[in-house]
Amino acid sequence: MLHSDALQTAALGLPNGNYRQNDTDSINFEAILRFLRKRYRLCLVWLICGVLLGAGYTLISGPSYTATAAALLQDPTPRLASDAAVAQSDTAHSTYIETQLQVFTSNEIIGRVVDTLRLVDDPEFGRNAGGLRAWLMHEARLLLRPSSVAEQEPRHATIVRVKRALAVHRVGTSDVLEIQFTSRNRERAAEFATAIIHAYVDSRQTEQERSRQTAEAHDWKLLADLHDKAFPKVPPGEAMTSTATSQAQFLEEQQKTETYRALYGRLLQRALGYADSQLPSPGLQVITPATPPLIPSSRLVILILFIGIGGVLGLGHAILREMTDDVVRVPDDLRTFDAIRRVTVIPRLRQTELRIEMPSNGHAQPSYRANCPPVYDAMSKLAVGMLETLNRRGRRLIGVVSPQNEAGTSLIAAQLARVLADTGGKVCLVDANWQSRSVDAALSSGLRYGELTGWMERTRSAIGRMDLLTLRAAGPVPDLAASLSIVAALDSVGPEHQWIIVDFHAVAQMVDLEAAINQIDQVVVIIEAERTTRQDLRDLLDIVSPLKLAGIVLNKAALKRRKSTGHKAPPGGLKAIASATAQSRASELAVRSG
Repeated sequence: MLHSDALQTAALGLPNGNYRQNDTDSINFEAILRFLRKRYRLCLVWLICGVLLGAGYTLISGPSYTATAAALLQDPTPRLASDAAVAQSDTAHSTYIETQLQVFTSNEIIGRVVDTLRLVDDPEFGRNAGGLRAWLMHEARLLLRPSSVAEQEPRHATIVRVKRALAVHRVGTSDVLEIQFTSRNRERAAEFATAIIHAYVDSRQTEQERSRQTAEAHDWKLLADLHDKAFPKVPPGEAMTSTATSQAQFLEEQQKTETYRALYGRLLQRALGYADSQLPSPGLQVITPATPPLIPSSRLVILILFIGIGGVLGLGHAILREMTDDVVRVPDDLRTFDAIRRVTVIPRLRQTELRIEMPSNGHAQPSYRANCPPVYDAMSKLAVGMLETLNRRGRRLIGVVSPQNEAGTSLIAAQLARVLADTGGKVCLVDANWQSRSVDAALSSGLRYGELTGWMERTRSAIGRMDLLTLRAAGPVPDLAASLSIVAALDSVGPEHQWIIVDFHAVAQMVDLEAAINQIDQVVVIIEAERTTRQDLRDLLDIVSPLKLAGIVLNKAALKRRKSTGHKAPPGGLKAIASATAQSRASELAVRSG
């Protein structure tokens, strides 16, 4: 994992310095941890919004109470003894329970309770419930529908609201039903939970009474039809002769009459018994009656629900941002680039950490005259990591460039030049920002490099000497001519300089880096955190060879700060740079003398 501490220079990736873009692991826990560290603030913001919305909703809506009643359903269907019959009976019994659940929440049962408790005029469930939005919708329906329908509408709307507050479910696989009702009034919650049971019982009894009346009316109708057959006006046999055939017919008619009379007697006995009979049990027994709850039931649930919704939205937003966001913010965002081997992080600077040294004269821009300890320390670490390649190749021309303007390129180039000058070597800082304004109007007094004019200024660092070559245009100059002038100016820099630091224009603005890339030994790329995108960096790395890429400087990163170590680099770092420089210089002298 890449360290992202402030002023930290670290190698990226595996021991060979390269990243592997394809990971064979099915779950990359390191990537998940990086994602959480990067996006936890966004998730935290959504969670806080969920808490605030949940708390606000509970305060506005007020407390709600849920009353619960338990009842046992009794199936009137008899159970059979055989295995096949038992299985069929259990299926029918389960179907009966599910059917009764639907009956409990039907409009017929709830309508009975609405009428009994007069909920149409109730402030919570009645015609005035729902606020301004419900009132506007009600008035709109009154205009669009006939008056007869409009008069029935409040009752239907009340039934719909009551249904939302009612919950009836089966306890496991038992025959016990739980009836729950939620209301802002604790007494009303218990009253309705009890009323729904009574409405169910009344509905069953009404249905049974209706069935008994229907059966009784049917039996009396059958009695009227059987009366003439059981008690005929002409007795059987009076109109018949005494022949054998007539006697057989007489016996047949007499048997029919006796059969009708027996049937008539049984029906009459059953019809007369309806008045004295009692209705069967409604099949419901209350186990636990509803009582007014003491503690509100919805506040904590609603708060947890809002927190859960906020967490889900935050995670989804974070994943969407991760998929669509191409901006570089932390060093871990650079892991997909195989060519990057070293990243140096510079945090956002405070005003007290940037001091401008005002000279009496000269052409140097303010960034070159600044003293910035954090950037100085970071460039000291970067310079130590650049020594091996520079000494092996024997050249020391370093380009400093950024994909975009105002990324802090000039300040970083100047501090890198100071670090190298403090080792005792001779350094030349080339200001190739030729479109910038010059502080001196006497352009003719400088040296001519094709279409550009240059001024060489010599300053002293703590130990060595640092020269500044400023290139400016006297007038409108074509981009190609300016790039060729920069190449000529680099060729003219004297061989006594051990280090040449070139501060280029941004790649998005000029092609100066691409024109001088063959002369440059190494390139330091400056990217601004939260502004430079990965695509901008890809476009720049298409110009720079991986062998010439000295490192990436992530500037203005939002990281935790370490305590400042002063304007000097650690002694070990400067000694390493000075020692490597001396060895390289001695090798060059030995080659020349040979």
